[in-house]
Amino acid sequence: MEWFIGFLGAITGTATGGLSVFLTSRAQMRRELVYTYDQNLRARRVDAYQGSYKLTSKMPRQWPGEAPVRREMHEWAHQFDDWYFGEAGGMFLTNDARDAYTNALETMSAVLDEGPDDATLTAEEVRRLWKAGQNLRRVLAADIGAANRPHMPGPLPDPTARR
Repeated sequence: MEWFIGFLGAITGTATGGLSVFLTSRAQMRRELVYTYDQNLRARRVDAYQGSYKLTSKMPRQWPGEAPVRREMHEWAHQFDDWYFGEAGGMFLTNDARDAYTNALETMSAVLDEGPDDATLTAEEVRRLWKAGQNLRRVLAADIGAANRPHMPGPLPDPTARR
């Protein structure tokens, strides 16, 4: 009878240990898969967002020289569409980034509709475009973590001297 109790204890211990290892390993594998997926998605976002970020150069705070003519904005809108669909950058946008991107396009569309194609953009229109572009730039930077302070311990680099 003692051998049966010992045998039953060994089987119960083995089953409990096996189940514990299975559940722990499964949870660890799941965490590793999620981490790898997130890491790959972030890398793809960085590549995709760089193209969109460059497109916002058409939305500066101030234009060097004279502001552009409204008809030039048609080309800008096509460049945004080419990035979204042609480069498939829109596939990587988060909901916040998609909202900011859509807002930038809607602002461009509204400015386009406000006057004739051969008219120069007014200071107020340039300001509205800049605000939409600035919002998009900030959301893109926040999405990929570029707006965050470094997470690694250690001293921060010395600030660049102002001139």
